[in-house]
Amino acid sequence: GTASLQATRYALTAFAGRALTVASGPVVGDVYAEAGLDTRACPAAGLAGLMVRVDSSDDATPESGIIFAVSCDLAVWQVLRLAGENEYVNMGGAVISSEAVAAAEIGNQPTLGLLADGDRLTLYLNGVRLGAVDAPAGSVEGQIGLFVAAPAGSDATARYSRFIVWALP
Repeated sequence: GTASLQATRYALTAFAGRALTVASGPVVGDVYAEAGLDTRACPAAGLAGLMVRVDSSDDATPESGIIFAVSCDLAVWQVLRLAGENEYVNMGGAVISSEAVAAAEIGNQPTLGLLADGDRLTLYLNGVRLGAVDAPAGSVEGQIGLFVAAPAGSDATARYSRFIVWALP
């Protein structure tokens, strides 16, 4: 089974205008994180998603972590490795299937899911598996959080709901 991280509310701390991390929450390793996502105020080429294993040593500019992001038009997904302040390495991605987009009931927000289990990251949209990638060596634990990024010269807003994290046994 899985265990919740408690019914406690954790403070979210912004960094670099792109993300929020659960700064007052525990440092965790293997987790399943899930959140509803509303990207209506985000440009098509913007990105929004979930972060895991974020370096918590400096909340203002974390230099490591893994981001599962979808384009705001739900056309593509990708996994990015944070490799320094505002530097990202693409670890993989693909076009999002119509099956995954359609799995959300009409009128409901899409739901992102990220399973970080050992060295494997498995990604979900609306309960449909999008794919999996290998985690970088040494990325075994850290903070969790939310992510949004806009194309150069524009703004992006993503609204999240039902942000839930389960620590795996």
